[in-house]
Amino acid sequence: MRKYLISGFLLIVGAVLLCAILSSLGRFVKVSDVKNFAEGRLGDLLKARVHVGEVRVGFLDQISLKGLKINQEVKNKVFYLLDVDKVVFKYNLGRFWRRDFKNPNTVLLDSPQFTLQSARFVSALELTRVLREGSRLTDELEFKEGKVNLRAPWFDAHCDITDIQGKLARIEGGEWQVDLEARVKELFEGSLAVKGTVDLDRENMALQLSLNHLRSTRPDFPVKAISGTAMITADEIHIQKISFEYNRLPVEVSGWVKHFNASPELDIRVGIGKDVLRSVFHVNGGLDGSNLSGKIQLPGKEVPVTGKLSVNGTGFTLENMRVADFFGSQGQFDFLKGTFHFYLEREKQRIDLGLNLKDWNIGFLTQLDHMPFFGADLVTRAHFRLQPDPELWRRNEWGFNGKIKTDYLVLDQSPFPDFEGDFHAVPSRVDLLDFRWGEGYGLSGTLGLKQPFLLDAKVTLKGIQLGALKSLFARPLPENFKGLAEGEVKLKGENWKAGVEGDITVKEGSIGKIDYDRVTLHFYGLPPYLKLKDSRLEKGLRTYYLDGDVDISSSNIFYDVRVASSEKILLWSGKELTASEKENQAAKRKIPGAGGQEEDTVAVGPRFHF
Repeated sequence: MRKYLISGFLLIVGAVLLCAILSSLGRFVKVSDVKNFAEGRLGDLLKARVHVGEVRVGFLDQISLKGLKINQEVKNKVFYLLDVDKVVFKYNLGRFWRRDFKNPNTVLLDSPQFTLQSARFVSALELTRVLREGSRLTDELEFKEGKVNLRAPWFDAHCDITDIQGKLARIEGGEWQVDLEARVKELFEGSLAVKGTVDLDRENMALQLSLNHLRSTRPDFPVKAISGTAMITADEIHIQKISFEYNRLPVEVSGWVKHFNASPELDIRVGIGKDVLRSVFHVNGGLDGSNLSGKIQLPGKEVPVTGKLSVNGTGFTLENMRVADFFGSQGQFDFLKGTFHFYLEREKQRIDLGLNLKDWNIGFLTQLDHMPFFGADLVTRAHFRLQPDPELWRRNEWGFNGKIKTDYLVLDQSPFPDFEGDFHAVPSRVDLLDFRWGEGYGLSGTLGLKQPFLLDAKVTLKGIQLGALKSLFARPLPENFKGLAEGEVKLKGENWKAGVEGDITVKEGSIGKIDYDRVTLHFYGLPPYLKLKDSRLEKGLRTYYLDGDVDISSSNIFYDVRVASSEKILLWSGKELTASEKENQAAKRKIPGAGGQEEDTVAVGPRFHF
C-alpha cells in the first residue's frame, strides 16, 4: 500500500512540475516578437500586406495566429486576398526554447480563404517566386478546410474551391512534394486533385491536375460538365484529355499550350460531337492566328477542313477556310452569346450557316448545284430551320423540330414545284417527314443518320393531271399523255440507294394512240429500271394486261411496256410512242459573248439552264 501511495504522490508532483514548466515556456515568448515577425518578415517575403489579429502561445511547440489577412497589390489594384481563420506554427523544442520563430518545422493553415480579385493571368513564374519566398519559413505546409474563390468575369460567375486538404512537404533543397484534394462548389459541383512536385530553385514544376465529374450548377452557363487530367509545368500546360459539354455538345480536348510566352503557342486537338457525327480538328501555332485543320464528320462521309483561327475578345474568328472543295470567306463564334455564323461557296454552290448554341436555334441557306441524291442529280436552293424539341430537351436528349422550303428544286434536270414541309430529327434519324410540293404531291417517312442510313419513305399522288406534265425525269413525255393519277410510291433502301415499289391508278386517260377508262400500275425495282407486275388497263368491259419494264433513264421511258389481251395477243407496245416535235427537239439558245454560237439545252417547265 505504501508503495502505491509513494508512486501516486510522485505522479502528482511530476504533473504539477510539468504544468509549471509548460506555463513558464509561454513567458519566454513575447507576443510582440511573433506579431512583428508575421507582419514584417512575412510581408517582406511575400511582397504583400500582412495583418495579424491575435497571437496565442500553446503548449510545447505551437504558436497560433488568429485572423491572419494578407493582400497583394499590383499597380494599386488588389491582386489577391488571403484570409486565414487560424495559422498554427509548430516547432521542435530547441527552436521554441531559443525563441527561433522564423523557421517553424510545420505551418498549418486552418480554414484559409483565397480570393483572386484580378482577371490578370497568373504565370507559373510569379507563383514560383511567391512559393520560393514562402518556403523559407518552413519545411512543411498543411491545409485544413481551405477555400479559394475564383471569378469568371466574362460570365459574371464565380467558382469556389472548398474543403482543401493536404500538404506541401520539402523533399530536398527547393524541391517540394504537392498532395492536395478539394471540392468544387457554386459554379460547378465536383472534386479535383493536384499532385506532383515543385522545384523552386530551378523554377520548375510537374503537377498533375485531375478534374473529377465537375457538373455545372447554373442553367445559363454554357459548360455543363468537365472531366479529365492535365500536366502543368513552368512553361506549358499539357492536356492529356479533358472532356466537357458546351451547351449539350460533347467536346474532347488534348494537346499543349505554352502559356507563359509573350505570344502563347498551342497545339490542340479538339473532338466535337459523338458517334457518326463526331468531328475532329487540329489547331496549332500562335494563339492569335493559329493554323486549323481537321475533318467534319457527316453521315457516311468525312470532309477535310483547313484555315486560320484567331481568338478575339469572347470568341474566335475563322479565316481563309476551305471545307472540302468549298471556300469560306469568314466565320465568327461568340462564347458568351453562343452564336456561330459561317459562309461557304464553290462556283454556284452556297452554304450560309447561322446557329445559336445557347438555345440551339439553327438556320441555314444552302444552294446546291448537281449534287448526288439517291442516284439522282439534285439542283436546289433551300432554307432550313431547326428548333429544339422541348419534350426531349427536358429529358436531356437531342431532338429538333425542323422546317424546309426551297426556292427551286430540279431533280435529274426535271424541275419540280417549290418544296416545303416539316420534319423531326434525333441523332439516329430524321422522322415524321411531312413534305409537299405542288398540288397533290406529298412525301412522308424516315431517313436514318447512322450506317447503313436506312430510308423508309412514301410519295403520294392525289389528283395529278398528267396532261399538265411536260416531262418526267428530264425525258419528254409522249403525245396525248393524259389522265387523272392517284396512288403511292414506296421508297426503301440503305446507303443512299433506294428501291421502289408503287401502286398508281390513272382514270380516263390516254397514251399515244390508245385511250382507256382506267389503268392500274404495280411496279417495283431499283432505279432507273422498274418492272411492271399485275398491272391492268380497262376500257369498257374489256381488261388488258400490262407487262415489261420502265426505264426512266431512256429517252422513251415506256419503250419496253406492252399491252396484251388475256389470250397473250399483243395489242400495243411502247415502241410505237413518239414525242411531239416541239417537246422532243432540243431547244437552242444563244451563248452570251460567243459571237452568236448556239448550245443545246433542255427546255422544260421553268427556265433553268444546265
